Parts: sequence; structure tokens; C-alpha cells
Amino acid sequence: MIYTIHEDSKARLWIGTQGGGLNMWEPVDRKSSVGRFHHFQSNIDLPSSNVYAIQGDELENLWMSTTGGITRFNYDRSDYKHYTAKDGLQGNDFNFGASFRDRQGRIYFGGVNGLNAFYPDRMRDSEIEPLLAITRISKVNEQVWFDKPYREMKELELEPDDYMLGFQFAALDFNAPANNQYRYQMVGLDKNWIDLGNKNTVDFTNLPTGQYVFRVQGSNADGVWNRHGLALNVIVKPPFYLSWWAFFAYIATFLMLVLF
Repeated sequence: MIYTIHEDSKARLWIGTQGGGLNMWEPVDRKSSVGRFHHFQSNIDLPSSNVYAIQGDELENLWMSTTGGITRFNYDRSDYKHYTAKDGLQGNDFNFGASFRDRQGRIYFGGVNGLNAFYPDRMRDSEIEPLLAITRISKVNEQVWFDKPYREMKELELEPDDYMLGFQFAALDFNAPANNQYRYQMVGLDKNWIDLGNKNTVDFTNLPTGQYVFRVQGSNADGVWNRHGLALNVIVKPPFYLSWWAFFAYIATFLMLVLF
């Protein structure tokens, strides 16, 4: 079912559907001399397969209302971005046909909880790398405090009975903090970075004896990452029966038995 059709400045028809995402009719395909349809769903990671309304702006961007927020998409630049209620929308669910662009270029979208209006040329992405901070360290589900702030710590030692270790961290960008992204790596345990999405906590259970480096990176709501991130050395002490003095005692006892 077709909900909306929008024609851009290049005579391309953008078609929003129910359950079929976004489609485009290109009168003359780039690779051939005939027209063809293109389907966009997973390649721009649409938050919903229902596209209710489409409006264009002066920069050839398409603005689409869906059941998952509003998406800005530029086909020629292969660029897109999603906006949700976390960015200030009336909600994530919008209504069929409820859109308008006035003579000043302001775009309106109506949803189940009200109306959103904005000037597309005033929407700016932040290009500032956010600072990062560890806000909580816990052992066996209990927060632990040290003689210095977390931000000044370079090393963390774990006793053999500290079988659970947890970290909480934050990217210090507050434009839309719920949209900040995170990833981590425990060097010595993980070979690659592990994406956490919007989650800002991670827990480890029963780390083997050894030395590790806990690394974390974060981004702001516009996807600009702190490339340096944070790093904290983690040392897991061996149990008493695997310590160096225990092995010394084992050897000494063995030699005494041999001599006896």
C-alpha cells in the first residue's frame, strides 16, 4: 500500500509504503538508459517499514516520518540519520499524510502526540568529540571507592575472591545523551571491540589470573567518537595456592622430602 509520493528536483519519485519501506523510481538509471525501481530498507537501516510522509529540502535531503521517528536521507551522498523521541520529537509514531512544507522551508510532521516543526537548514550535527569518564566501579555488585577519583586511576587490582567486576561510564555530551554510543575491549580477553549501543555498563565474571587493559570509547548523539577513549590496567591476583611463595613452599617441601 502506497502512503506517499514525493518528486525531487531530478524527477525521481520517492514512494513511501506500508510495510515496504522506501522505494524510488529513477526515470533513467545510472547504469542503463532505462528507468527502474530501487528499494531502500536495510541499506539505510530504516527504523520502520512504514513510511507515512516525505518532504524534501533545499539540500536535496528527504525527510520521512515513520512509526519509528523521522529519518533524514540523502541518496546522492549516501547519508542518513534517524531522529526519535529522545531528540525531542512528539513521539516515535507519526500519522499518514500529516506533513507540510511552508514557503519559508519549515517542515511539519504530525504524530499521535502532537506536531513537530523545524527548519532543515538549521539542523546541525555536533562535530565535537565527547570526553569520557568512568562513573562507577563495582566488585561483586558493590560499588567500590578509592583514595583518588576514578578519572585519575591508572591501575585496578582484584583479589581472587573478586569474581565479579563491573564498570559504568559516560560520554560527556548532553545534547541527547540517551543517543550516545559506546564500545569496549578487555585487552587480553577480547580480540576486537565490542559494541554496546546505548548501554553504558559492562560486567565481567571470573576473570582468569593475569594482567588486562580495560578500554572504552564513546560517541555523541551524532556519531562522533572519542578516538582515544579511556584505558585502565586491570590486575587479577592469583589465589594463595598459585602465588610465587606457594610454589616456593611446594619446591622446598619436595626437596626436604627427597633429602629425608
